[in-house]
Amino acid sequence: MATVTVSNEAQLMAALNNAKGDTTILLAKGNYDDLYMSGNKIPELSNNSTVTIKSLDDKNPATITNMIVIAADNIVFDGLNFDYTADKGASVSTRPFMLLDTNNITVKNSYFDGDLARGAASYENGFGTGIALGVKEAKNLTVENNTFVNFHKGVVVQTGNNIDVSGNDISGMASDGLNFQAVNNVLVESNYLHDFAASSSTS
Repeated sequence: MATVTVSNEAQLMAALNNAKGDTTILLAKGNYDDLYMSGNKIPELSNNSTVTIKSLDDKNPATITNMIVIAADNIVFDGLNFDYTADKGASVSTRPFMLLDTNNITVKNSYFDGDLARGAASYENGFGTGIALGVKEAKNLTVENNTFVNFHKGVVVQTGNNIDVSGNDISGMASDGLNFQAVNNVLVESNYLHDFAASSSTS
């Protein structure tokens, strides 16, 4: 198994493009913005090898501020900080971190840090905004031992099969902590959902 250390977005994308076989990519502390990982463009994300993306230093995790993974297989995200900063007036349904048409993706041991709405509807302002992890057309997805704080919704899965959401801590949501639509073979266990906060008004 190869191990590569990177310190910016360009190096990360280069490591993905150059991956051969099972590969671990270690992210140095810092911000990684606007990541777009497509199995159509990165062959290693659509074959039988596994790419693990994790922080170089567990005590100083790398921060991802925006990410789309599309048509990709066999990726593990481990021990990362996903940090969403909402634009003024942003929709509460904004998805800063998305998995689309994926297979065999694992997100674990990570921290999803949301933001509070501003410049939105009066009843939305001051409460969690955005969707922490937006998933569509997923097969064999594992979301385990993560922390989700201060979003409108936590994990939203639209259409999927073989989904495991376990051991997560979800708090500060203004709406749903977990939301599943048109899914099969779902395991949801040992999640701690607590301290939600939403306006009592809807207008």
